[in-house]
Amino acid sequence: MAAEEGAAFDNHVPATEYSNTLFLDSFSKNIREDLWTNTTFYTFTNFVLQGGITLQGATVLDLGCGDGMFTRWAASQGASKVVGIDLSEEQIAVASKMDDDHHSAGIEYHAKDVMDIRTPEYGEFDVIIAVHLICYADNPEKLQRMLQAMSLCLKKGGRCIGVRECLDSALKGPVSMKMKEEIKNGPMLAYQIIPQSDEIVESKDCDDFCACINEFQNSDGSIIKFMSYVVKESTMIKMFNDAGFEVNTCGPMLTCSPEGKKMFPADFIDKVTNDYGKLLWYFDITKTE
Repeated sequence: MAAEEGAAFDNHVPATEYSNTLFLDSFSKNIREDLWTNTTFYTFTNFVLQGGITLQGATVLDLGCGDGMFTRWAASQGASKVVGIDLSEEQIAVASKMDDDHHSAGIEYHAKDVMDIRTPEYGEFDVIIAVHLICYADNPEKLQRMLQAMSLCLKKGGRCIGVRECLDSALKGPVSMKMKEEIKNGPMLAYQIIPQSDEIVESKDCDDFCACINEFQNSDGSIIKFMSYVVKESTMIKMFNDAGFEVNTCGPMLTCSPEGKKMFPADFIDKVTNDYGKLLWYFDITKTE
């Protein structure tokens, strides 16, 4: 891409800016109509249920819980204890309010950096949910700290299930996706992969860790860009293993739940699962040590 196009992303901000008030306002207003978010929800929950992961009576920790979408879902599946942790105090406030709005009792929330968890201070859990969490580690050391935190919080034999963006798939498909043209009623506008040199990648080899810029439109029309990170599959699997996890599944989850199929037109589901969905890899790992 031209240098001037890459320069448009010079003012991106880190993931901590998900606390941005305008962004939260925009996202919370769109969350129930945002097809991308909802389709991710229905494919992920289907992935969990198809994987034989029983939440009934289980203790569940949602790391990087955001507004609590999956935290509330775990509670609705009969989990005996559900705890949500997120770096953003603002996101935790939104999650707590949405719990009140949806009458979701018994969920515990904490504002804390996952990488600061050194002991299982909240107890050891049967299941950890980590949706779009590990994509905020911008180097191997931070990613390893996240995985260590997951291990500390899991019982031996416990399972961690989550979603991550996959560099291998991103480089095989359209690197720049103008989602505004495909998904009309959500806040996401564009998605781009850049290497550490800040030159936008087309379709070529790059480092194990590359940056991902997600562009959103706020409720006032302003644009905010968030930086996350994508990792090659082989590197990710090795790091899971090094942290004491056995990898049960690590790949694209391209099946939408029956509930999701009732909500969205078939051509849209096909577009998401066969095009955009290949960028999102779902993982299921078991603590072995």
